[in-house]
Amino acid sequence: MKVGVIGAGSWGTALCVVLAKNGHDVFVWTHEKEVIDDINKNQINAKYLPIEVIPNGINATDIPENLKQSDFIILAIPSQFIRKVLTKNDFSFIEDKPIVSVAKGIEQMTLKRVSEIVEELYPGSIERFAVLTGPSHAEEVALKVPTTVVISSEDHSLSSSIQTAFTNSYFRVYSADDIIGAELGGALKNVIAIAAGLIDGLRLGDNTKAALLTRGLAEISRLGVTLGANPLTFSGLSGLGDLMVTCNSKHSRN
Repeated sequence: MKVGVIGAGSWGTALCVVLAKNGHDVFVWTHEKEVIDDINKNQINAKYLPIEVIPNGINATDIPENLKQSDFIILAIPSQFIRKVLTKNDFSFIEDKPIVSVAKGIEQMTLKRVSEIVEELYPGSIERFAVLTGPSHAEEVALKVPTTVVISSEDHSLSSSIQTAFTNSYFRVYSADDIIGAELGGALKNVIAIAAGLIDGLRLGDNTKAALLTRGLAEISRLGVTLGANPLTFSGLSGLGDLMVTCNSKHSRN
C-alpha cells in the first residue's frame, strides 16, 4: 500500500518504520527541514527518534501534494496543532481518503476530539475515520518490543485494512467500533498520569498509585459513558492498557 503520514515526531516516525518494514511505501510530511534532510539523507530522525535507523521505503517531504496518491492518511501531529496544520497547508485531497488519527488529546479552546475537528473541516469524513490507540511508547515500538493497540472505526472494512497494514510479529492490532471511547481513553489518562507522577515524586508508594489508577479509571469511564462511549472500551487497550503504561513508564511525558 501507499501510506501518507502527516507528522514526523517520535510516534509518527515509529509508525512509518512499522509500515515500511511491512513492505508499504510511506511518505511522511513535516514542516521541519532538518528532519526531512535527516530522514532522507541519513536514514535517521535524530531529533525525535534517534534509536531507530529509518528503513528504505520512507520518504520525508514538506510538500502536501506528495501524499496525494496515498491509500490512507495518518494524522500523527499533536491534537492542539491538527486544525492549524490542516488549514494552513493544502491537504484538501484527504477529504476523500480514509483518515487514521494516532493523536491523543482534546482541543483546548473547543474541547473537541480529533474526529470532531476533522469532521468539522471535512464534513462526512467520520464515515471513513479511524483511531489507532493503546499502550504504545514510540521508543519501544522502534525496538520491536511486543506491542498491542486497537483500531476503532465505524467502517469495519477500514479497520480490517488498517489491521492488515500494521500487524506483524511484534505489533498487533485489534479492532473495535467505539471512536468516542478510544479518543477519550487516550486523552483523559494523561490527567491521571500527571497525578501518578506527583505520587512518585512524593514517594507515596504502590498502594497510593493503585488507588489513583483504580479510581481514576472509574472516573474516566463515567465521563466517557456520559459523552457517548461504550463502558467496555475503558477496560480494554485504549482505557486500562493505556492508563497503566502512561502512569508507570519512564517513557511517559506526563
